[in-house]
Parts: sequence; C-alpha cells; structure tokens
Amino acid sequence: MKQDRTAIDGKASWEGSASFWILLISLSGSASAAAVRLATPPTLDEIGTTLGFFFLLPAIAILLLRKMRPGAGVGLAVLLPLFWTLVTCDSSDSMLLWLVPLFSGFLAILVAVHAGCRPRPRVSLGASILLTAAVLFWPGPGRNVDGPRVLLVGIDGATWDRIDPLVSAGRMPNFAKLLARGHRARLRSLPHMLSPRVWSSVATGCTPEVHGIMDFSAHKSDFRVGTLWDQLKSEHRSFGLVGWYFTWPPEPGLKDVDFIIPSMMAPDDQTFPPEYSFYHRILIRERTAEREGHRVSFSTYFSAGLDAWRAGVRLSTLRIALGELIARKMYPNQHLDRFWQDRMLSTALLADISAELIRTRGAEFVAVLFNQTDQVSHRFWKYLHPEGFDEVTEDDRARYGGVIDDVYAEFDRGLGKILATVPEDANMVFVSDHGFQASSLKIAGKYIRIRTLNLIEALGLSSSLSGMNQGHEAFLRPLDPRPVERERLLARLEPILKDVHLVGEHEPFLSVAREQESLCLTMVPRVLIPEKPRVVLNGKEYPFEKLFRDRPWAHWSGQHQLDGIYLLVGPAAERASRADSLHILDVAPTIAALLALPVSPLWTGRPALEGLSLENVRVATYPVPSEAACAPLEQPAGMDEELMEKLKSLGYLE
Repeated sequence: MKQDRTAIDGKASWEGSASFWILLISLSGSASAAAVRLATPPTLDEIGTTLGFFFLLPAIAILLLRKMRPGAGVGLAVLLPLFWTLVTCDSSDSMLLWLVPLFSGFLAILVAVHAGCRPRPRVSLGASILLTAAVLFWPGPGRNVDGPRVLLVGIDGATWDRIDPLVSAGRMPNFAKLLARGHRARLRSLPHMLSPRVWSSVATGCTPEVHGIMDFSAHKSDFRVGTLWDQLKSEHRSFGLVGWYFTWPPEPGLKDVDFIIPSMMAPDDQTFPPEYSFYHRILIRERTAEREGHRVSFSTYFSAGLDAWRAGVRLSTLRIALGELIARKMYPNQHLDRFWQDRMLSTALLADISAELIRTRGAEFVAVLFNQTDQVSHRFWKYLHPEGFDEVTEDDRARYGGVIDDVYAEFDRGLGKILATVPEDANMVFVSDHGFQASSLKIAGKYIRIRTLNLIEALGLSSSLSGMNQGHEAFLRPLDPRPVERERLLARLEPILKDVHLVGEHEPFLSVAREQESLCLTMVPRVLIPEKPRVVLNGKEYPFEKLFRDRPWAHWSGQHQLDGIYLLVGPAAERASRADSLHILDVAPTIAALLALPVSPLWTGRPALEGLSLENVRVATYPVPSEAACAPLEQPAGMDEELMEKLKSLGYLE
C-alpha cells in the first residue's frame, strides 16, 4: 500500500511539475534540432525560426495533450525527435548511434519520474537553456570535401547600373566583398541578346550559328559543338551544373562527385543526384494543375517540402515557401505579386541547392545560373524607373518599385551561402548575358507585340516553326533538322512576311531580317493605326487583334541592353586583363585557361588574363554530347505544350 502511495505521489508530482515539462520539452526540441544538424548542418540558419519550429510549436502541442492525458504529452515529446531522426538521417549519418544518447536522455527522465523525483526549477531551467543553446549554436559535423577550383556564376540580365547603387547602400554585402578583391569589367553581349543563344555561347565559346542553339525550344542534341563540361567529362574530370539551360537530361556515366540540376525549362524533373528532383517537380505539378483547373494537394506540398529538407534546403527558405503558399490560398488572384514572390523563392532554393551540392560533393568546376533578375527586370522596370510610363501610379511605385532591388538582394543572400562552401583559393567568375534598360518603344501610342503563335498558325506552319517573343521583336525558327530544308522554308517565308500590311495600305507593317537561322520580325514605326484595322497576310485578311496584341500600358517595360557584367575573383585576379570592356565570347576561353583545358579552334574570343604562355597550349575540338547522353524525348510536332506554357508565363511567347 505504501509503494502504491509513493507511485501515486510520484505521478502527481511530475504531472503538476512545470520543471519536469520544461525539461522534457527542451530535451525533445533539442534532440529534434540536433538530428537535423547531424544530417544537414547548415539547414537551421535562423535562430528565431528554429526556436518556433522545434520548441514553441511542439511545446503547445505537448501541453495541450498533457491536459487531456499526461502520458500522451510524454509520448509526443519522445516521438518528435524520433520522427526528425528518421526523416533527415540515413545510415551514412550514423543514425543508430545518434538514437542511443537520444533515448538515454528520455529514459533517465522517465526513471526519475517513476522513482518519484521532482526536478528543481533552477536546475531544470538551467539545463533547458544549456541544451537549447548547445543545439542552436553547434555548427554540426562538417564534410571534408574539396570545393571547386573554378566557380562560374551566371546572373541573367544583371547590370552594373543596379548592382553599384545596391552595393553602396549596403544591400549586397557579399558582392561588395568580392568587388573589393576582384577585377570588374563591362561585358559586351551578342546581337539581339536572346538568353538561350548567349548562355550557350558562354558554355561553348562560339557564336549561335556555330553552336546551333537559337531559342528556348532547342534541345541538348541541337549542340553542334561541345561545352566546357563536355570537355571536362571527356578528360574524366568532375563538374557540377545548377540551373543551366540545355543540360537535360543528365547524361549517364556521371561520377559521385558530379551533379546536374537542369533549368526550369526542362521538360521533366530528372536531376543527378535524383533526390533533387523536388526543385522541378512541385512547380511542374502546380502549373499543370492550374492549367487543368484543380489545385495541388497538401500531400504533394508536404512530400516536396520533406524532400527539400533532406536535400539541405534551409529553414529560412522553407519558411518563405510556407508563407507564399498561405498567401496563394488567401489571395489567389494576385498574379503580379505572385510572379516576383516566386522569383524570390526560386532564388533562395537555387542558392540552397548549389551550396549543399558544393559542400557535400567534390566537383572541380561548378556553374550556377540565376535567371530571376532577368525575369523581374522585364516585368517591373517601369515601377523602378516610371519616367515615360504614364500608367504607373504612385501606389504602383510604392508597392512594386523595390521588387527588382529585392531580388538582387535575395541573390546576394544566396551568394553568401554559396561562398561559405567555396575554398578561399578558388577562382570565381561572375557574368551576365546582357544588361537592362527601359523599353519605351511605342507604335502609334501603344505597346504592340506580335502574337507569334497565332502568326505561325495563320501561316499553316505550326508543325514546322517555333517562335519566341523578345519585347517588340519576334523570332521564327524552322524545326526541320535538315539545313537545306530550313533554308528553303526561310527563303519562302521572308517575302510573305515582308508583304504583311494593313487593309487599304501598301506600306509594310513588319520589318523582316535574317538572324542566323531565324527570321527576326519588328514592327515598322508609324504615327497612326486606323480604327478596327485588318491585316493582310499571305493574301488573306485577319482581324488586327488576331495577329497583334496592343495595350496602352507596357507588359514588358524592361528590355535587354548590350553591356552586362564581368567579375573575376581569386588568385587569377592578379593577372586579369586590365581592359574595362570584354566580350561574351571571352568567357569560355577564360574559364578554359583557369581549368587548364585545351583551346578550341572554333573560338574567336581570348582569355581575359595576362601573361599566358603559348608554349604548352593544347588545341582540341570539344566533343559534342553523344546520342546516349542526349536521349531526346520523342518530339511532338511543333513546340512542346509544357514549354509553351512556361514561355507564356514568362512573357517570352504571345
């Protein structure tokens, strides 16, 4: 009877003891957070969010259960760290060894409870603070992997005109440190500055008519020359690519240190390693669901979130993602806000993925491409510089005037994560494919864009042509793989398009020019467009709105500018060319020189480095990816529907 009374008194003492529950909650939260730190050390990058996620929210749940049934509260406290251990750790992280001290701590508490021990408040509070502080400030086990010798970072559309003011204002502190020890220059782009062409020139060192990539509808198999990473692979050297165009699908035969995360233009979610497919999967499913008129299930979001967590995506990024998901449910029609918030989130995700892959693998060369600055500059330039854009109100400027700078600042935060994983003696090259400026070109007082898809359909060539819009220009490219047939189609189309005019007029409405293997269409400037005009195309009449979209406001208010950015940081910066202006075709030879790769006889650019010896220079033709490495999908006639939807959402296709 006395033993029973002791057990009852012991139970009553721990059930009503605040000290016991404080210690239990602290141990549960610390064990959960430590399990995550063990698997992916940099993941818990915000102290406040970590406290809320692993301590405050579990504490509320545990205490609520305690009111109903104390044993259930204790059970949840034990199960939470077990859940995070199973979610984040695997056998290579010594998960079983971690379970020993974890459950030893809980066992000690439960034994003390059964014995009727009641913890002292000061001891309990002190132990809780020490446990929490230890897990919050413990960096976790590092992985001693060699970082890249050369890091190439592409920042699509970046311009010194935006970077310099942001550096001066302290909003790009990481880039400011790089500028202080690197060599900068303006980087002259290619004519028309189409991103697929220019970035492929960075990768190959060749002009578009040589490398064969003309627009977003191209595929890896369209390359006529090899890239820098094709040459590295042929020499059995390692490389990693994140966000780069035309790297889908990851080729077979990659080493454990290699990695390839294709750009969001890829047709599916194949990545290497495959556990990073979540980056594409959630966005592809979401777009498909929107197009089909239904919503993505919560389980899909949860599954993608767990995959991202395991892959090293930071807690701060997942917090942003959760906030955006909630905002979408509450305000589903805020498309403009959603556009830039998506770019903020994808910037953070891309940086997290890059940093984790660099940290955990040993690739010799890493290339990362951020395209978010380009996308927001197209859409939001008028809010930053409203001069000449009458439709921009003060409220618009107050709401969206800082969007472009916010995305630059988010890139800088992501850059800080990447730089933390790169060795101090690595050479780093930062480039953009072009700069940006205001687009105020109006035709008869309106912003007119060619409805490229409708134009192709009216020509009866939906299965033979691909199209792309670039501001007020449009580009048409034959899809036939045979050069003779491509040339024949272009020759037939050119006079037809030059003869496009309005009914009742004889002057051409379009200017048509050959641009390598494409036709570039531009509207001829004019003072007036008649009421309800009709257009003559190939002898047939069409309503004006069928082939052209005219708006009194600018949908794309920013357009490409020839001068982009170039920055070289690292030991090689001491022998960097002192020129303040370089060409985009100089980038690949510079990277090749830093990696001791051979010179391609097809290059017209030169390394932006002084003092290079010509005695031991190797010359080689870079290998084109093999057919097995390309593994193209069975292409449908014309452009892939998923690709068209992506291009429409970005404004690259009307």
